[in-house]
Amino acid sequence: TTAITIVPSEGMLGFTLFEYELEKQTNFDTDYFIDSIASSLAGRIAENILLGEENKPTSGAAEDLKKATSIARAIVTKFGMDDSCSKNMTNFCNDDISDLALLSNEKKQLIENKTQDFINEAYERAEKILNDNRKLLDLIAQELLRSEILVEKDLDELCSQV
Repeated sequence: TTAITIVPSEGMLGFTLFEYELEKQTNFDTDYFIDSIASSLAGRIAENILLGEENKPTSGAAEDLKKATSIARAIVTKFGMDDSCSKNMTNFCNDDISDLALLSNEKKQLIENKTQDFINEAYERAEKILNDNRKLLDLIAQELLRSEILVEKDLDELCSQV
């Protein structure tokens, strides 16, 4: 089931639930992970678009930002999907942040820079999608304020209106 809610639950101020049809797929490319990061960042970006960047950010996206950072770091460290890092990180293919202590400051900085590069790319991707679909974003926000939860059928109906 795919759903979006603004009802607080288990320390979250709302959440999006996706139903993936990946079945047994175990091999993902960088675009898949960047899309996952973009999805995680979309709530914060939507907040900025709808409320204006002059408004101070809220803590509502804290878990999403943590998830986005974890995915981006895994692209670099666990999966070795960045050429400049994978060539320079012999025997380092682990997403455990505590293992960073074993690396030189130069390698740590390289990991952080590349992690931030993937987050920036995903942020720009999500921001473009949301800006390009501003009418739909406004419709979804209005409907969430009215009903607090949208399921897949509701989202399909809203998409058909734009």
